[in-house]
Amino acid sequence: MRNSSTAPSPWGASTSWQAPGSADGIVFLARDGGKSGFSYILIGHRDGYATLYGHMSSIAVSTGDEVASGQGIGLSGGTPGTHGAGPMTTGAHLHFEVIRNGTHINPSLVLP
Repeated sequence: MRNSSTAPSPWGASTSWQAPGSADGIVFLARDGGKSGFSYILIGHRDGYATLYGHMSSIAVSTGDEVASGQGIGLSGGTPGTHGAGPMTTGAHLHFEVIRNGTHINPSLVLP
C-alpha cells in the first residue's frame, strides 16, 4: 500500500503551482529547506489527522497559523536543484502524506 501521493504540476515540469490545504487545521510546522534542502508544511486536523506537503518552493503560512480547507499554503516544488525541492526530487510535483494517530495512511482512503 502506498502511504504518500504525488501530484504533478499541472503546467509542466518546471512550473510551481499553488498547493491548497486539504482540510481546516493548524500549521504544526512550516520548514524552509532553502536552496538545497527539502521544504515542507505539516498541518494538524481534527480526529488525529495530519497532512504533510513537501517539495515546497515557497511557503505562505507559518507555524501556528490556522488554515482553511482549500486555502493556498504555498507553491509546489520545482525541478532538481531549485529552492525547497530537496535532493531526491525528480521533477515538479507536490509530495503529499496523510497521517492518522501517528501512522501514515494511503491518502486515497480519506480524500474524495
